[in-house]
Amino acid sequence: MIDPELRFQRSYLWLGRTLIFAIVALSLLRFGPAGLPVPHGDKWGHMLAYAALTFWYGSFIRHGSPFAWRALSFIALGGAIEILQAYTGYRSGEWADLAADAFGVALGYGLALTPAGQLLRWAESKFGVCMH
Repeated sequence: MIDPELRFQRSYLWLGRTLIFAIVALSLLRFGPAGLPVPHGDKWGHMLAYAALTFWYGSFIRHGSPFAWRALSFIALGGAIEILQAYTGYRSGEWADLAADAFGVALGYGLALTPAGQLLRWAESKFGVCMH
């Protein structure tokens, strides 16, 4: 359930969907070298992408069961992408990538449970766009 006190719920949901689309596209389409220019950069990229995605949804989805299911679905998305990558011919599915995805989800989930998870509420109140 989306936090009913947030005014721009639909926009937040669409931005989240855009993040999902970007992750799928960047994971399955042929681009230049994958990953960040650091050791194990592709794993860091996986972790950061899934942490950002999970944190974003945690900023506007009510915590508890709806958020937990969403987080689990992000891990499943990572698994599905790894399976699909194995069939592309130019990408490879790796267990280590899935582990990085899952670690990113856990990181984003934990961060969303901190005061940082109130980012959107804070922004709406700061800029005077709250419903109350």
